[in-house]
Amino acid sequence: MKNKRLRIGVATSVSKEHWQKAELYPNNTNNSILLSDEQKSKLALFH
Repeated sequence: MKNKRLRIGVATSVSKEHWQKAELYPNNTNNSILLSDEQKSKLALFH
């Protein structure tokens, strides 16, 4: 973030690129962590 000349503070957010690469549910784009069908169904309760 410092390379992009962004100020780091309390409300610093995650870049869109990092957020998308880390997404697990509903679109699993992170292949290093796979959710079971049971986990997906429980997460769907919050949707």
